[in-house]
Amino acid sequence: MSAPLLEVARLQAGYGDTQVLFNVAIIIKPGEVVTLMGRNGMGKTTTIRTIMGLLKATDGDVWVEGAPVSGLPAYAVAQKGLGLVPEGRQVFPTLTVEENLIATAANRVGGKAAWTLPSVYQFFPRLRERRGNLGSQLSGGEQQMLAIGRALMTNPKLLILDEATEGLAPIIRSEIWECLRSLKQAGQSILIVDKNVSVLEKLADHHVILEKGRTVWMGSSQDLSENPDLKERYLGA
Repeated sequence: MSAPLLEVARLQAGYGDTQVLFNVAIIIKPGEVVTLMGRNGMGKTTTIRTIMGLLKATDGDVWVEGAPVSGLPAYAVAQKGLGLVPEGRQVFPTLTVEENLIATAANRVGGKAAWTLPSVYQFFPRLRERRGNLGSQLSGGEQQMLAIGRALMTNPKLLILDEATEGLAPIIRSEIWECLRSLKQAGQSILIVDKNVSVLEKLADHHVILEKGRTVWMGSSQDLSENPDLKERYLGA
């Protein structure tokens, strides 16, 4: 049996003397869409930062395709095939759309790259229209498209989105969800942090719920939809 694309076990981390994560566990198989859910302040972003090597774990393990990545610097974790769309988008404000896209471009899967400038522009036509504009000149929705496009330009094995639609207008949220559905249909593995439970139930294969830095539940979309008490207790949904 092949190893999971991403496996997180007993992960612990924090900031200074404050421990935030306690034994977080996540498993993502190739081609799966998995969510990381929980109320605000439960450790979701800290988990993403620790997986990506942006925050050092104090204990536990992270494996990518069976290879340990715990303790590696962020650039080395990214080279293993993880592409991050960070919370707040964090596009380069003084670079153009096109410069943002090519700044971190790579072909980490080998062979013919699936994502190039033409394919990203085809996926996000608005970025083609705005290719000469600076990152600071884009709307929030356009910046999110750019952040996703920039991550796709690394040709990631796993695309990670932290707060995929936070702060976006409803029509832009719908566009982002449709893009993620298309990526899923194409076989892209995705880890999503977002608060839109009803959409995530339909989009994702499996879900992980955090409560006070601990994995308190893992299961399928069917399991989640059939358990309203669980959603009310941990998600307020």
